[in-house]
Amino acid sequence: MPFTDEQLHKKLDAFHDDIAILTSTSSPGDFNDFANHLSPVGLWYLGGMIVPPATRREDAISGVKDLLKNWQLKQKQRIVIVRAVANNATTAIAEMNNKLEIAGEPLNFPEIDIADFNDA
Repeated sequence: MPFTDEQLHKKLDAFHDDIAILTSTSSPGDFNDFANHLSPVGLWYLGGMIVPPATRREDAISGVKDLLKNWQLKQKQRIVIVRAVANNATTAIAEMNNKLEIAGEPLNFPEIDIADFNDA
């Protein structure tokens, strides 16, 4: 089912809000809130495109927990979001200019998020 731009913005905002509060010591409830955004199966490139993706929700959660041992999102700034009509308006592509902290060092980290939503 196609989404409006406003629906895609709200879905991405909720997902990013749940990611932003995660740390390596977050509660299981915080990780469950994050996991509720994920399908049981999918492709999550947590280590970049040269590392095989996680393909199950449990693996994605485990991968995020590993990342958070040395990584923290300090600020997520969405530059632009577009709706991919090729996917029946269910895919959001967001260009970001994030600020991370990796191993205690601040880092500007531009990235592209691609999220495919399959429910309203």
